Order: sequence, then structure tokens, then C-alpha cells
Amino acid sequence: MIDQLSYPLISLSGLVQNIVSVKDIANNLQPLDANQLEIYPALNSNEKYDSIDFNDSILFDNVSFSYPESNEKLLSNFTLKLPKGSKTLITGASGKGKTTLLNLLFSYYQPSKGSVTIDGQNVHNLSVYHMNTIVRQEPHLFADTVRNNLTLYSDMEDETLIRVLSHVNLQKMANVDGLNKQIELGGKNLSGGEKKRISLARALLRNSPILLLDEPLANLDETNIDSLEDLILSIKDRTIIVVSHHFSHDKLCDFDYHIDLDKE
Repeated sequence: MIDQLSYPLISLSGLVQNIVSVKDIANNLQPLDANQLEIYPALNSNEKYDSIDFNDSILFDNVSFSYPESNEKLLSNFTLKLPKGSKTLITGASGKGKTTLLNLLFSYYQPSKGSVTIDGQNVHNLSVYHMNTIVRQEPHLFADTVRNNLTLYSDMEDETLIRVLSHVNLQKMANVDGLNKQIELGGKNLSGGEKKRISLARALLRNSPILLLDEPLANLDETNIDSLEDLILSIKDRTIIVVSHHFSHDKLCDFDYHIDLDKE
């Protein structure tokens, strides 16, 4: 009887640890008040957003920004115009506002001064999600097949998936058996380079006109960095913004624009 009682208690201790580990996240997901909805406009489901095609340019016009909990300006009078189809690299030390620029483009925040527009229309008034796809520094992978991690459970032909996997140099997965391969939660059974490539393949499958890459080279070895740099630069027919601490010096000339926030 003691044995039968001990197993549930042991299991319960693991569940309690999981509950405690997400306590801070749960506290931050409390209902947002009206002031927070103004700070995070994309979360306000009552807003009406316009949908447009991307035909001309992205413009950060005299943008200044600081986070609500800080009085220090992260960006000050920042102006940048990026034509459709251009490739842009944004570098700078941590805390210089690289990722913040991407978040402003997604309208997660509003500038304290200036505006962010696509084709002359403020992103705050646009449905930007069909135009933008972002690959974050730490790609999230599900405990599921390669196929479902790529498609996010939408219907896509295996031929399309195999073609994209080949494009991102994941040839060993670019077949039916590879598509059925099981990925562990968070990609624990994959290398860092494989996780980055699957995340990039997933982004390419969305086929949105604007592709945002947030620290795509982080935590990779030199061989993977060199290969992934070449892959990023080979992408055609997209407007690409890469945020990175560094990029190989001999490849900087392959970008249309290089913005160093350390010098702004």
C-alpha cells in the first residue's frame, strides 16, 4: 500500500514544479487594462485594421521610443526608408534597439514620436501580419513531425515542403520519411543549425513579402554561421531585414543597406 501511495506523490512533485515554473508568466497574462491596450495596440481585438498589398517601401520616420517602464530613450529621431525587395542588415550592441525596430514594425508598440509606415500608411492602422513573417532568435518547435512543424497544420503538398527543405540545405529531411520524422519539444533532438533552418523554412512557406530575421546566427558554430549567411543572402523576391550582432565582414556588401545602431 505504501508503494502504491508513493508513486502518485512522486508524480505530484513534478507537477508542482511545473506549476511554480510558469507562475510569473501566468501573472503577466492577467487581463490588460485600457492603458496597456494603448501600449500594445495589436492586442486590442476591437480595433479595425486595413489590409493592403506591399508595393513600395517601409519607412521609419523620425522615430523615438522608450519602453513604458524606462525613461531612457532606446531610439531617438531614427529615420530609415527601405524599398520593396531590399536586403537590410541592422547591427549593434545589445540594448541599442535592434529588436525593438522589428516590434515597432509589427505594431507591438507605438513610437513616442514619429511614425512607422508601409506604403505611406501607419502600421498601427494596418493588418501587418499577412505582410510580415518573423523568425525569432529562439525558434519554437512542437513535439510533432517535421511536416506539421513546417505547415502548422495547414494543407500543403509534400512536394512543396521537400523543395523548401532542400532550399534551406536540409536534404536529409527533404523526403517523405524526413517529413514524418518526430521532433521533440523545443527541437531537443536537433542541432542548433537544424532548428534554425526548419524555422526559416517555415517562414519561407508563408510567402509573405516582408521577412524579418531576429539574430538568426546566434548560438551557431562557424560552419553553420557561414552556411546560414549564404542561405539568407540567396533568398529572392522578399524584403528582408536581418537583425544581428554581427555578420561576416566580406558579405556586408551583399546587403543593400547596413545600419549600425552603435553609430546612430
